[in-house]
Amino acid sequence: MRPKDKFDIKACKKIKDCNDEELIEMGEWLSGWLGDANFPVFSEIVEIFVERQDTLLPFVSNIFYSNDSICIYWVLLELYPKLSYQNQVALAIDLEHCLHNISEKLILDEDDENLKEILEKVLN
Repeated sequence: MRPKDKFDIKACKKIKDCNDEELIEMGEWLSGWLGDANFPVFSEIVEIFVERQDTLLPFVSNIFYSNDSICIYWVLLELYPKLSYQNQVALAIDLEHCLHNISEKLILDEDDENLKEILEKVLN
């Protein structure tokens, strides 16, 4: 049922029919597809996370504790705005943690600078 590759949109559509338990089992793996908006399956995966956000929110939260600034960037731009207000509020502490980690870096690359700017806007 999992996409075989970044072009397997058909498998993504089948995932939408999974029950919560099956979805939770795939949650970490699914969140890995949020790392690149250029993947053809990206928009389908975002849609799954939006439609089943209450079930998948812990996996979104985990992304903000990773060092993957590109994945965090895409989640903030493409997924986070589509979440319910309640779930956005629930993620606030995770976003603050992420901003703190970026701010603590001695040298920020361009991705970090962009991410910091987005996080500051989201949190204010």
